[in-house]
Amino acid sequence: MSPIKQVSRRRALRRVGELLGSIFLLRFVAQSRPAIAGTASKASMHYQDHPNDGDKCADCPSFRLNPEPDATMGKCKIVAGDIDPNGWCIAFSRR
Repeated sequence: MSPIKQVSRRRALRRVGELLGSIFLLRFVAQSRPAIAGTASKASMHYQDHPNDGDKCADCPSFRLNPEPDATMGKCKIVAGDIDPNGWCIAFSRR
């Protein structure tokens, strides 16, 4: 028969506290940082210059048309660079 190692209540509570504290801190360390507006690359957002099943950038709240009267391209709050109003990316959401 093997002897059972006794663990004091204080030591067990300390270990449980350390474990819970580590889990709590790991949650904050592992979180990804929010993207800075307009800095996501077109490739990372799977941007395409044509609509996707009728969804297009012009219908997305992140899209802004250039204020110039003859401008055909716009800007996006999420994707960097010039954006075609008929384009689409994975950040699309309907207005």
